[in-house]
Formats: sequence, structure tokens, C-alpha cells
Amino acid sequence: EGVGDTPGSLIARAPWQADDIDGVVHLMGTAAPGSLVDVRIDSVVEDFDFNATWISLADAPAAATRRSTRHLPLVNTTTTSAGSFGR
Repeated sequence: EGVGDTPGSLIARAPWQADDIDGVVHLMGTAAPGSLVDVRIDSVVEDFDFNATWISLADAPAAATRRSTRHLPLVNTTTTSAGSFGR
């Protein structure tokens, strides 16, 4: 999910935690967004969040490659209608 409130902390989700509905998992460590981390759930926080201990990095995303910019053609609005299904 992202970086936590304290330095070196992360906010993550367990496989069963839905976005914007369930709580999150708090743990210490560093990982790239999208990484899969094996953790041990240690405690429940405020009835819906968890504290966990980092065990190992299971999978990290591949390094992102920079895509070249792509220019899209522009519609000449003086001779062609660009909206309302051609009307």
C-alpha cells in the first residue's frame, strides 16, 4: 500500500483485506510498491488493523521501463465534428 507514519514502516494488505473496506497490516521494513512479502501477524490493532513481523520478500516487481511519449493525432474541429456522434 505505501509508507507508514514512522520511518522504516510500511502499510500493506493481507490477501483477504479489501481496499477501502478492511483494515491494513502495519510492519517494519522497506519494499517497492507491489512487492509480495511473507509476514507473521502478531496482533490486532483497533479491531480491524494488524501488526506484523517481516519474514521474507516473496516477490518484487520488475523494474519499470520508461515508455517513449506517444503523440495522439488532434481532430481539426473547424471541418470535422469531434463530439455528439458526428452531428
